[in-house]
Amino acid sequence: MEMTVQGLQTHYDIAGDGKETVLLLHGWGVDSSAMDRVVARLKRFYRVITVDFPAHGQTQTPEGDFGVPEYAEWTRQFMLLNEIEGVHIVAHSFGGRVALYLAANHPRLINKLVLTGSAGLTKEKTFKTGLKKLRYRVVRTFLQVLTYIPYLKPHAKKWLNNYRKRHNSKDYMALDEGMRKNFQKIISFDSRVFLPKIKHHTLLVWGEHDTETPMWMARELNQNLINSRLCVIPGDHFAYAQYPDPFCDLALDFLEETEQ
Repeated sequence: MEMTVQGLQTHYDIAGDGKETVLLLHGWGVDSSAMDRVVARLKRFYRVITVDFPAHGQTQTPEGDFGVPEYAEWTRQFMLLNEIEGVHIVAHSFGGRVALYLAANHPRLINKLVLTGSAGLTKEKTFKTGLKKLRYRVVRTFLQVLTYIPYLKPHAKKWLNNYRKRHNSKDYMALDEGMRKNFQKIISFDSRVFLPKIKHHTLLVWGEHDTETPMWMARELNQNLINSRLCVIPGDHFAYAQYPDPFCDLALDFLEETEQ
């Protein structure tokens, strides 16, 4: 299905016809189809909506600055256009960043949260990490300057690309220059400031071997989200897709609970 959200052609799907609605938010670098196995279970009991984020899947790429607040506002507009205030949100990785922002700033939009491998917390800055970033920027700038020297240009471009590959993620390297700036903004955005504001009942489901959003993130989220609980299942960052049955069992039990 297609609709326009904030001027962007947007792809989404609806499955199931339950009385309550669940909105699934996928991670960075994939699209909503990554959550198909979750949809297959949840649609038996809920109306399930999936949507491709901007610059993902079949949804258009935005122009200009587009960080976490902008992605969250785009998601809010999508929800308003579809009249789905008060939904449950199941979010993975980057989708968790968006869900946390919405829960803190637009609490009435959300009923319960299920976060798996959720991003949103940055490591504490140290002198060592600061020095490492400075060294990367200095070398990168030097190599960029070399690309303007005619007889070095072909080699310098190759050196620069290889250097970036060694020091950046596959997600970053897959983006064009415009979206790379947005990606840098997104991964440096720390959601800690919002956590005390979030009162929603939240289930955290983590893969025991997740190295992209390590277990310390899960524990910190669990400590700072006052109505949360943490469950660990087999798998890595994509544990929800690798082990959909344990994940969906936990999610369904949680969503069906009646809170006191």
